[in-house]
Amino acid sequence: MLAEDMRRLAEEISNAYEERVKGVAEMRAAEAERKSTTQADLKKTADQLRADLDRFMSNLDAAEAERKDTTQAELNEKTEELRGSLASFRAELSASVAGLMGEFKKDSSEAAEVWNEILSTMRSAGREAALTCPAKVEAGVEVKTVSEAIEEEEAAEEIIEREPLRSKILGILEDNTDGLRMVEIADTLGIENWRSLIPLMRELKDNGEVRKEDSSYYAA
Repeated sequence: MLAEDMRRLAEEISNAYEERVKGVAEMRAAEAERKSTTQADLKKTADQLRADLDRFMSNLDAAEAERKDTTQAELNEKTEELRGSLASFRAELSASVAGLMGEFKKDSSEAAEVWNEILSTMRSAGREAALTCPAKVEAGVEVKTVSEAIEEEEAAEEIIEREPLRSKILGILEDNTDGLRMVEIADTLGIENWRSLIPLMRELKDNGEVRKEDSSYYAA
């Protein structure tokens, strides 16, 4: 009895072991198949992505090439239009100049014919054409030099008090060591007509109180 029970237990253990071994083998086979399937799927996906990328880059290159061709074609078209317009303008200009030259030659020819007719008529009448110089025109107004005109203008200007103005001018020139033109001095002093300063500036220059270089005045 005991021996039979031991035999049956040994068989059950053996069967259980075999089933376990078989189960482990099936699990390993399933895992290997899963890994193989996953790797294949990944490779397939990668190949698809690579193909899509290649197709995209090809389309992009084609679009860029087409854009360049279109731009170049448009530029060529515009260039041809400009060349045509320029050629038309040159033709019109040449025609216009030719027409003007023709009219000028015609007018010159007609004028020459009229002049010849006048000479012929004068010769036939026994007359001679005399060229006379224009009579000298006496000036009805006395001509003055520029200096005289300036002197008269100076005399007509409003009289300015000399001494305070002299001090102001010397002070302005001392403050502006780079020099000032007479019109700038007048602007600083608020004088509208800078020519009214001509006599005073000449006097200051003659007295050695200021010096003049080109058109600028400096404190001496």
